[in-house]
Amino acid sequence: MRKAVPAGFVPKGLSPRGRQGFTLIEVVVSLSILVLISSFFFYFFKTGIETQKYSRDYFAALNLAQQTMEELKATSFEAITSRAFAQNKGQIIVKDINSNLREITLTYNWNPKRRLIELYTLRAR
Repeated sequence: MRKAVPAGFVPKGLSPRGRQGFTLIEVVVSLSILVLISSFFFYFFKTGIETQKYSRDYFAALNLAQQTMEELKATSFEAITSRAFAQNKGQIIVKDINSNLREITLTYNWNPKRRLIELYTLRAR
């Protein structure tokens, strides 16, 4: 014998029309979680791209500074003078320590918002 089902009774897991589905609250909560997780991935992706660009620019600037310093080392002692280079973003400062020794400081401001590159050497006659 079957038990009588009260009027308006809906079995667990079924909607009033007898179909399974998600409630609006479940959909909103799941979308919120998806947006939160996605935003973390996009943030880390953006940070990675910025770091890669910074590294690329920094090493290009460092290579330019090193190349300029090597050119100074290859220049004759008498021809080394203070001057600007790289469209006035860099400065070479030459100080005579004595008649046979010069101090060469190369400063390159490759990005005003970032630290500058500074190389230092001594050059003997």
